[in-house]
Amino acid sequence: MIELTLRDITYNSKNNSLAFFDGMLRQVSFYKINEHKIQINNNTFHRKVRFNADCPYDIVAFGDYFLANGCFNAKQFALLNSKADIIAEFGVFPGDNTGVEVENSFFLKNQTTLCTNLDQSRFVAAGYFHDQLVFYRFENNKIIKVREYFSMNAKMVSRHTKDGNQDIYSSSENDETTRTYRMLYSTKEHIYALYWGIANKDFGKTGKVCYILKFDWNGNLKEGFKVNNLLKNIAIDEISNCIYAVTYPEDERESILMKYEM
Repeated sequence: MIELTLRDITYNSKNNSLAFFDGMLRQVSFYKINEHKIQINNNTFHRKVRFNADCPYDIVAFGDYFLANGCFNAKQFALLNSKADIIAEFGVFPGDNTGVEVENSFFLKNQTTLCTNLDQSRFVAAGYFHDQLVFYRFENNKIIKVREYFSMNAKMVSRHTKDGNQDIYSSSENDETTRTYRMLYSTKEHIYALYWGIANKDFGKTGKVCYILKFDWNGNLKEGFKVNNLLKNIAIDEISNCIYAVTYPEDERESILMKYEM
């Protein structure tokens, strides 16, 4: 049995492989998909790449490279080669950059989630506590920003303290902290973003809704869907034109698997 502590999963349609990032081992493992069947075992295992503490957060496969989020010399993202060496740092944090010099602490309040398209030539990043949504493409060995949306800074407090020689980085929420994008889901032609937009002070109220935003890979908004439930995960079937979703458990209720027609 293969045991993984999964943090990120990416699919590459060019070589028909899945890449799993294990957040505990700091390792990306590649598996081949045979005859369109997902079998995660020693027979389908292809290779693995280990990462050091230079990239402490999310890492996703991106063609022959890897993408990492964080704060790299005040930049949002890093591009790594196949040996896990950082070869480029890019992306300017939107909005208020106060405290960006304390990199790990600054990123904790400006966290993002990453998602690539199926052939791993484009990617999108979305903020968890600010509302940045930024689109990139990889062309002629260059990363090019295609489009960016942003209107709200993260309303959080970040801290950097020391315990002897050890640096301690933390962040804390407050009543004004707003939970924005929760996840991204990619298809061949589109990227779907699950958006809450709920401040902590309003989280206990009834009647909450969320939104699913549909973009093309150039960042153009195509459709938006308002859902009268709070969702934590989504999957899109564009052939059947429907959305599968898992509800966020509230009031001690269990999560429910839902299906919505688009």
